[in-house]
Amino acid sequence: TDLADGGYSFEIDAQQTTTNTAKVDSAATSGTMLELTASGVLTGKGVNITADSATTGTGFFMSMDGLTTGKMIDLTSTATLVTTGRIIDITADSATTANGISVSMDALTTGSILDLSSSSTSTTGRSLATISQTGDVTTSGDTTGLKLAMTSGRGIFIDSDDANGAPAFEIDSEHATTNAVSINATTTSATGVDMAFGALTTGTGLDIRGTAATMGTAGALVEIQQTHALSAAANVATLSVATAGNGAYGIKVASTHATSNASLRIDSSTTTKNIVEVVGNALTSGDGMQVNSSAAHTGQLISLSTTNTADTARGEALHIQYNTANTAAIAFGIANSSATSFSVSQAGDVVMGGNLSILGTQTQINTTTTLARDKTIVLGAQSAVDTGATYTAANPAVVTTTTNHGLNNNDIIFIAASSGTAIVSEQLVKVTSKTNTQFTAQTVAGVNINGTGDSTTRTLSWVGPQTDALIDDAGILMPGSTEIHSIKWDDTT
Repeated sequence: TDLADGGYSFEIDAQQTTTNTAKVDSAATSGTMLELTASGVLTGKGVNITADSATTGTGFFMSMDGLTTGKMIDLTSTATLVTTGRIIDITADSATTANGISVSMDALTTGSILDLSSSSTSTTGRSLATISQTGDVTTSGDTTGLKLAMTSGRGIFIDSDDANGAPAFEIDSEHATTNAVSINATTTSATGVDMAFGALTTGTGLDIRGTAATMGTAGALVEIQQTHALSAAANVATLSVATAGNGAYGIKVASTHATSNASLRIDSSTTTKNIVEVVGNALTSGDGMQVNSSAAHTGQLISLSTTNTADTARGEALHIQYNTANTAAIAFGIANSSATSFSVSQAGDVVMGGNLSILGTQTQINTTTTLARDKTIVLGAQSAVDTGATYTAANPAVVTTTTNHGLNNNDIIFIAASSGTAIVSEQLVKVTSKTNTQFTAQTVAGVNINGTGDSTTRTLSWVGPQTDALIDDAGILMPGSTEIHSIKWDDTT
């Protein structure tokens, strides 16, 4: 037909209901049973099947029971499809409870029900598969973009070979008040989420970051909960970290905010159990716990405090139990860069390498024998020992104290210790020309002390002011069975 705008070139008007309207019986092997060619610039449809009254029938049916390596449907296009172009376009906007596409392959072994592939090397961002739900579902809706129902095998397997490309699995969620990812598993003896990083070097196995500046006290970057009331006999770990490599930390917290809160905080409601337990049954030359700081700090490396003032608060702030047969073993020690300055042995022996200052109203020594290497015992000191004072190598020597000394002119102080040669240890010094932190040193007779030529460090410690009246009756008492024997100073004689 040459009629461009005329009627149909081929038309069948059939009244058949239960038999075929048209039938083609072909013995073709490599040929084509039905060939349609549109040589014009087609804007219509190549094949149009309309069956608007169909309900349970099939619009297009093909049977190829002998198929092995062939294809039931093969669609090929060399066109450069853009924007709204489609190889297959299915529109069924009135469908409700039915499936848009249903594929059944019950004999499947190593094949795939759906195989999507692209060899494009374009650097433009794209998606091999896109599923969109553009309608706004209410909070009561249970709409799922992709649902996998598996009775065996893996639900999702991603094999990504792009070593330096985009993530193998990425979720970009705008959820604000609901979960971005939710896993509900009935796992018992298996692992809920299993991650293996066999090639990890400087990377991170799991990186969780919070960039919001508005996170409140109720928020947390990571929260792990065990909400079931377990039996008292169950040693269940809410968080378990097992490390087997040498040099690997079990848990490492790196805090870079200078004024932030504690890097590690534990809020516990425990009453009769331990809040923190450290068990090191294999420990040999290592430390059970170590705290290091290279900073010139003014705070404590370890601070223990309890604020309950009730009489029932009688537990120790620090308790050390050292069960060893070696009675000389050190249970507690304090050391500087060169030696141990204070130690307490397992048997209770105390060794102190520095000076001892005892404050209070009474000192008791309940020992069988008291041995003192000191040749001098000072009794009647009228103040605590003031340390850190220095004096000038001048005539007269001027003493400078670290704080307000509180002395008056003509006060007499006792030099407990001195590193100098002009003002020496166990010397009485008269205060003159005083300021709040300085005074001129004189002898008791009022003669200036000459510090010229004293090239030592010239530091001293002192007590006072001292008077004979204040040390009246100072001495040593020895109570016997008949009377109290004594060696005492009496200011009246």
